[in-house]
Amino acid sequence: MARGIQWFMERMAERVVPIIASAFTSTVQTMDALGRAEQQGRLEEAARHYEADGQPAVAESLRRKALELDSANPGSSAVVIFENVARDESRMLPPALESQPLAGTHRSSSKSKQRRRLTESDGD
Repeated sequence: MARGIQWFMERMAERVVPIIASAFTSTVQTMDALGRAEQQGRLEEAARHYEADGQPAVAESLRRKALELDSANPGSSAVVIFENVARDESRMLPPALESQPLAGTHRSSSKSKQRRRLTESDGD
């Protein structure tokens, strides 16, 4: 009996999982397309604003950026942004902490001081 139920559940999973995955993928692709269209619209609106302000170079740059939104790899620009931020850790700190060293980089705990003293005394 349990074997029959297990067989039935496996057959159901084989059929249901692809259907759910397909629906999910379709929804994500739709959301991605709508988001990209919205981004392109905002960039075009900003380009018109800068063009009206007499800054055609900025407007052209924004229009180029709108065309560069990669439809084949939507996360490609995000990867580049994260890599740039990772290279410059000071961007990750709040402005008040930028001039201070990262926590724990220059302080020694009392245990590590004791170990150091013991090691130094062993060497004598």
